[in-house]
Amino acid sequence: MPEAVWCILNVIVGIPLAIVLLGVCREGLRVVFALAFGFRVFELKWGAGRRVRARPIGPVEFVLGTLPLTGSIIAESGSPKRHRLARLSQASGPLLIQLIGVFWANPSGPMISAALRSDFAPIAVLQLANILLVGLHGLIPFETQTGFRSDIRSILDVGFGSGGDDRNLHARASYYARYATHWLERADVDQAKAVLERGLTQLGPDSLLRACQGPIFDEDLSSVVDQSRCADLLRVLINDAEPRRQSDRQSWSLGERVRQAAITSLPLMLAAIGVFVMESERLSRLVHDRLIVTGDAVVADEIESACSSQLAKWSRWSPALDLALQDDPRIERDRHDQLARLERCLGRREAAADHQTRAISAAQQALTRDASRIGSDPGGWLANEIRLAIVLRHAAGLDTEQRRFRLALAGLGRASKGLDLAQAQAATQAWRDPAFRTRASELLEIEKDQLELARLQVLARMGAG
Repeated sequence: MPEAVWCILNVIVGIPLAIVLLGVCREGLRVVFALAFGFRVFELKWGAGRRVRARPIGPVEFVLGTLPLTGSIIAESGSPKRHRLARLSQASGPLLIQLIGVFWANPSGPMISAALRSDFAPIAVLQLANILLVGLHGLIPFETQTGFRSDIRSILDVGFGSGGDDRNLHARASYYARYATHWLERADVDQAKAVLERGLTQLGPDSLLRACQGPIFDEDLSSVVDQSRCADLLRVLINDAEPRRQSDRQSWSLGERVRQAAITSLPLMLAAIGVFVMESERLSRLVHDRLIVTGDAVVADEIESACSSQLAKWSRWSPALDLALQDDPRIERDRHDQLARLERCLGRREAAADHQTRAISAAQQALTRDASRIGSDPGGWLANEIRLAIVLRHAAGLDTEQRRFRLALAGLGRASKGLDLAQAQAATQAWRDPAFRTRASELLEIEKDQLELARLQVLARMGAG
């Protein structure tokens, strides 16, 4: 079977099924955590969205939602301390177990991709589905109008002292009202009354339960028609009592708005900080390379205001870049070479000469440090050789402006000699890729031509002086 077909089957069919399976396991774990903390589980819902079917089994009501891709439970405890602790365990327990699965499996993108394309790959599909669920529940703190919340949202709600207890109180009242409706539909009026009385005893004069109390206790429910009509009325009352997230937002206080903003932004901020800490060197190199590119364009335009602005950017970024990019002479070489040209643009030749000296020293360190890796990294060696010649050429241009022609010619001669040695080494080095030897020779010839042109310019200025 073609790879594309396997990939489509594994991704389009396998991943949704894996998410459904993992969702069932997640909510099962959540029930286990709740029961372990002595909670009473009122409802186990499999799926998001509106309720499609509901069936009470013992004390727990099992509900099927429209989209069976996730789930939730409603569980309460009589102890406030244990209630907070168990709510936290219900939210974090399945997520932590999934994280352990992610790190234990140690999946890599290429391995999963290859497995998905080659054959039916249930392990790879489960790994990918697990990663997707961890990302959804661990990074995105969302809440739907039906009351479903991601794990990180539940964790932050508990940690920030959310008003989630009110939503749970409503869910418990709704549970008793639905349970009473369930018995009415089965023509058991006495059981429906007993359920409603139990709910009023546990929750007190809840508005929903009191609204349901009248139709059950005050009406004559001796006939099946009356019982069905009463059940329909209770369902209307339950639906009308469902909390609406948008209407709740209009009545939020300033403190509640601040809390909601913190809950929404905190996971993403922590994720961004984590990425920065783990990838600080790579991100710093991106910033450095971007400054080099923009600086080259500024130097080419030779506009003093733009050069001054670019120097200010380097002043702001250099301390942070020095912390993240320590002991890399190539970074120091490129930075000081550009700083020297920016100082020349502003007419500050002494400062430019200082930066140019540091750039030459860093270029020599880079070449010496990477000399032993010519065979394994010929591209890096070639770049260092050419960059040293370019830095010496820039220094010669600065020396020429200061009428130090002998120093300029000496620097250009030194750069030319280094390129001759590099060209000989490129021709004799036993690299497997002959195309690279040809390319190296071409690049070295181009830079030698640039050095010769710079030498002629120095000689012309000497004659004119």
